[in-house]
Amino acid sequence: MQYNIQNFMSLASTQTSLIQADKIQEMNEGSVFVAQSQTKGKGQAANIWESEDYKNLTFSLLLRPLFIKPSEQFSLTQILSLSVVDFLKKYVNEEFIKIKWSNDIYIKGNKICGILIQNNIIGEEFSKAFCGIGLNVNQTRFKHVPNPTSLALETGKTQDLNVLLRELLNCIAFRYESFRINPDMNEEYLDCLLYMNELRDYIYKSKRIRAKIIGVNHYGALCLEQMNGQVIEAEQKEVIFLH
Repeated sequence: MQYNIQNFMSLASTQTSLIQADKIQEMNEGSVFVAQSQTKGKGQAANIWESEDYKNLTFSLLLRPLFIKPSEQFSLTQILSLSVVDFLKKYVNEEFIKIKWSNDIYIKGNKICGILIQNNIIGEEFSKAFCGIGLNVNQTRFKHVPNPTSLALETGKTQDLNVLLRELLNCIAFRYESFRINPDMNEEYLDCLLYMNELRDYIYKSKRIRAKIIGVNHYGALCLEQMNGQVIEAEQKEVIFLH
């Protein structure tokens, strides 16, 4: 994949800016908007992504995954999540890196990366995907998030953001192209899934339950097996993890 990287000193949101730019003039796959400062970074739903200026990687990437069926769009979540895991393995012990369903990346129980994917599907075709990634790199103090971490906190070292951006984009390109050949990353994804097969407490539709994660279904819903054997298939925002 050929990347076209555009750097900005400040944007309200790389995701919003990339979407708006594509509406004005259709952009090529591999277009990347990177912001040194992001004043209104977007997380899942109405969540805000906290990022100290000039300390972290905040960028959005345009993909055109025409080879993925709309019914299989969760595959893109797996591709991006595993790409970040691949990248982090270069800096952190692999056994500490986990994917918190569906696409947050954790190290030793603390969040280091968030991914936001906004898909555009036309008819039977997966037209485009706007993929926002926020990775905590050199930030060591956080104000508004409950369990953050960063590469600096994990390694004790300050990293070059431009070098890391290229490394992460290369990991994404590798996973993205590999999927064309072997379109099944489910086993790898489940191997990395936080709390897989562990009995834990969750809030499901406002009720506390005790269950274990046993997988994800074809559409990406989280499969939770309760103590009575009943299996719940939870959609995004229907379940809250209790750490």
